[in-house]
Amino acid sequence: MYRNYALEFGFDVRLGRVKKSKKGIITNRHLVCNREGGRDVKFLVDKMNDGKKNVPSFTFEHKVLNKRLNALLWADKTAKYNYNSFGDVVSLDATFSMNNKEDGVSYEWLLRAFLKAFRKQPQLVIYDQDPALKKAIDNVFLLAHHRLSMWHITKKLPNKILSIEDAATNQKFRKRFHSIIWNSNLEPHDFENVWCMMLEEFKIIDNSWMNTMYGLRRFWFQTTTITSSYLIMFMMTFDSVMKQQRHNKILNDFNTATTFPKFITRSPNEPHASKVYTRKIFYQVQKEISRAKDNCFQKNVIASNGVDTIIVLEKKNNITTRKTNDVDVDDKHEEYNYDCLIRDTEYTVTHSTKDGSFKCTCMHFEHVGILWRYIFCVFKFYGIEQIPKKYILKRWRRDVIPTKLLKRRFNSSFDDSNSDMTTIDIFSTVDRCVSFLSHDATKLKSYLDEHNKLKKKP
Repeated sequence: MYRNYALEFGFDVRLGRVKKSKKGIITNRHLVCNREGGRDVKFLVDKMNDGKKNVPSFTFEHKVLNKRLNALLWADKTAKYNYNSFGDVVSLDATFSMNNKEDGVSYEWLLRAFLKAFRKQPQLVIYDQDPALKKAIDNVFLLAHHRLSMWHITKKLPNKILSIEDAATNQKFRKRFHSIIWNSNLEPHDFENVWCMMLEEFKIIDNSWMNTMYGLRRFWFQTTTITSSYLIMFMMTFDSVMKQQRHNKILNDFNTATTFPKFITRSPNEPHASKVYTRKIFYQVQKEISRAKDNCFQKNVIASNGVDTIIVLEKKNNITTRKTNDVDVDDKHEEYNYDCLIRDTEYTVTHSTKDGSFKCTCMHFEHVGILWRYIFCVFKFYGIEQIPKKYILKRWRRDVIPTKLLKRRFNSSFDDSNSDMTTIDIFSTVDRCVSFLSHDATKLKSYLDEHNKLKKKP
């Protein structure tokens, strides 16, 4: 039907994804409009060009090849601001690539258009092993590290392990596979051991794909991916999702600024964390502070050449669980302990008395960006009541993009200038001060009086 519609209105279509049942019967076929001048494509290009013409700081670039829309990129001012503030990771999806030679040129055009719009190279690029995409990344993102998307790796699993034919056994294997790859508490040697045991148990030691993925394990990276086949559908969905996400950001910021969380420990780190982190991140940090108190114990301290080495023991009964709907498994009625310890475990925290830095062998701060329970355990020993600034990432701060500034950015334009950045700093400072003083009427009134005095000055 869609092909007939395309022919009637003068554009072509190409085959997108095809879904089949276990018996090989086609259950779903996606056709993608593929020619500039088609109604859908023309609507999209006209809409984007209108935005480019009338909306300040809006970028739209597109490429036509053989009279067909081959590639496009668009970005609004909020996306640019967010990328400038947090743009250290870019995730690329080549699910719908059709021709490696053509795609290689298009990918490179797309990445160069991206750099032109956002003006900064990412530090990390996540992709799905597409060779044409990898080549384009190498040519354009010269400073970026490469990692493989775990979403794509796990999606390929059913088709790569065909030797496990029994459905029950296959499901058991997938559960085991996920319990290994998502367990952040496994040390490298433990991971290697349980991986080899899994291959032996399910008799897939010689599976070439599993062995290849194991060889590439240092490039694995967890991602969440949303895909769509239709150009207009994708554009409209993307726009709607971005508006909803930004609206939720405003609501969450308002909640963070106007309410107080309930504290569950007597640690001074907890109220300090509530003042600097967004509410969602605070709750994660709060759990680590609590677990440091309940499950972690400092064994001994060795001081040498300005570096203290502290051994912290965590008891095995400390388990972090993750619901099955967080990963792609079939059984929705169980709960799997993906982050459980397999034994009482010791971690080493080093503290430099010269620069005040802390580092743990768990590498959680380097991996996730928040301090883990072992360092909070050590903070108590040193009497550290506030989380050092160097360990509070900008992306997690409650004051990084003030609510009022977000609202203003949606309704008016900013130039990419120094005055824009100064305005951001002013909003950020005022928002932070008001948030800290909101429950002290006397200090809040005094703060307002000072601002009114400034307004009266010539």
